[in-house]
Amino acid sequence: RAIIFYERVLLVDSQNEHASNYLTMAKQAQLFAYKQDLPVNLPNNARRFYRLAISYISAKDIDMTVSHLEAAIESAEMQGVVFLQAEALLEKQTDFMVLIDYRKKAEEAIKEEHWDDAIEYYEKVLNLTPADLKTQGLLDVLHSLLQAQILVKSWNSNSKELDSRKKGEEIYIT
Repeated sequence: RAIIFYERVLLVDSQNEHASNYLTMAKQAQLFAYKQDLPVNLPNNARRFYRLAISYISAKDIDMTVSHLEAAIESAEMQGVVFLQAEALLEKQTDFMVLIDYRKKAEEAIKEEHWDDAIEYYEKVLNLTPADLKTQGLLDVLHSLLQAQILVKSWNSNSKELDSRKKGEEIYIT
């Protein structure tokens, strides 16, 4: 909860040093918590892979995190141990990868001015992270752009219709 709170504060005020410092500490505490309470009968290889995965989280290397978590789970399973912490963390990382993919697709759709597609992908992002104020703001802007585009198209078609009527009147007058 602290992480979400400080992330929200930084969205509003990105220069807030207090929030930045506490966010860093909260994330470090979260990583430390992941290292604790590992099963006693956990094989050493599984422990090693898990700790490496934690370090890759700190380095923000998602692909390496996922591969090491998968290796940790597999090593534990080979010894008949269910490694719940690694499975839970793998699920979070997988969700994060999906989230990044949706954001990239939304950004590509924006570049190509496919507003409907961008809205669809940002709504998927919000389903995964409902507290994401930045994405909510982007989604609001996209809805406004889509409405503006509809209004412009409507205005253009009405304008063409009026022009054709005027031309028709001119023909009958002459």
